[in-house]
Amino acid sequence: MARPSIKDVAERSGVSYKTVSRVINGLPDVHPATRARVAAAVADLGYQPDPAARSLRKGRVQALRLLLVRRHERFLTEPFLDEVVSGIVDAAARARYALMLEVAGPNDADSPGLGAAERRVDGTLLVDGRRSSPLLPPPDRIAAPWVVLPTRPGREDIAWVYADFRGGAVQVVDHLIALGHRRIAHLTGRLSLPERDRLTGYRQAMAAAGLPVDPALVVAAGHLRHHGYAAMERLLARGVGFTAVFAVNDLTALGAMECLQRHGLRVPEEVSVAGFDDIYLARAAAPPLTTLRLPAYEMGVAATELAIGAVEGGAAPAGREFPVEFCPRGSTGPVPAVVHAPPGKGGGAVTVRGS
Repeated sequence: MARPSIKDVAERSGVSYKTVSRVINGLPDVHPATRARVAAAVADLGYQPDPAARSLRKGRVQALRLLLVRRHERFLTEPFLDEVVSGIVDAAARARYALMLEVAGPNDADSPGLGAAERRVDGTLLVDGRRSSPLLPPPDRIAAPWVVLPTRPGREDIAWVYADFRGGAVQVVDHLIALGHRRIAHLTGRLSLPERDRLTGYRQAMAAAGLPVDPALVVAAGHLRHHGYAAMERLLARGVGFTAVFAVNDLTALGAMECLQRHGLRVPEEVSVAGFDDIYLARAAAPPLTTLRLPAYEMGVAATELAIGAVEGGAAPAGREFPVEFCPRGSTGPVPAVVHAPPGKGGGAVTVRGS
């Protein structure tokens, strides 16, 4: 059976095909009775507009490019990125936009290949936390809308989606300080903008409480579980006392917690641990992980809607920042009476003072 056409709808409803087109595209100046008659004919015939034809008429291909930066040895290894991509895919599907996936390395810059890809889409979604990503084209080469997340690129021609990483870090460190902790370690990431903001928030909360930041308690880590484990090993090897750890994300925190437990240190009785993201593993940890909920899925949806809005409505580039939600759980508790240094590193228990 042939697929019903717009002319079939026009014949069924007794109007011209131009009137049918106006009704289907939601244009004004159609009598309500006529609009209702056309809608009934569309329903009776099961007519569906041809997306390809509509796109050609509007000068669009009804597609977006999703450009991801691969930061690790494997692709899509971070739950945060999984959630962002899920939000992008769902929002694009609802708007009937196709997605073209492109993966770049962390050191890649603009190239003929990337430029050619842009010409086959209506806009680009870039997932890259760097404030000055080398993948962002210069202003004179912006031919279609760009949206970048999670960062704020500081350019008026690029839309962005971000979250309150600094404020979230302040919340979790304030929580630890309220529990009596004074020696709080921080496991950082690779210091993209979200990671720098978390480090700034950590320092800001410590300074507001009149607490010095011991450089020995700030350890470069990464974003995966084994990165957190290795960073905690390095922290323990320094032989400095601490009672709490704030990690750059949940996977890093879970790796750190595993390392502490293998060294015989109980969480939270001897060391409190907190993360950032509220991934699905956080609630299943033993004990459940204190963290900040980062609305990653919602950020992916928002970025897609910004891109489609710019494509279809010609909206000016805009930014949107999401709040984070503090989630206290069982991995943080009151400061212990002693700080345990690792065996053989000046070992034994060190009394906590000034708490």
